[in-house]
Amino acid sequence: MSDEPVKQLDAEQERIILDGIDRFLERDVRPYVSELEHNDIYPQEIADKLKEMGLYGATISEDYGGLGLPVTTYAKIVEKISGV
Repeated sequence: MSDEPVKQLDAEQERIILDGIDRFLERDVRPYVSELEHNDIYPQEIADKLKEMGLYGATISEDYGGLGLPVTTYAKIVEKISGV
């Protein structure tokens, strides 16, 4: 277990991150989600965009190439993605 302190975000920083996730979901996912779900398709383009946004390493320390987000912020991101 690491002794590294958990990165803290203020409300504005978290809002900026979550707003960016919302914009991505509304633009690149919501318009297509019914068809994708119906056909059991998981487009590589969406996976690549999530990767570009750093979400696959969201809670990994910045020292190791991640975003270093608190798990509370990551949980909110997952909730937003799951909701769409």
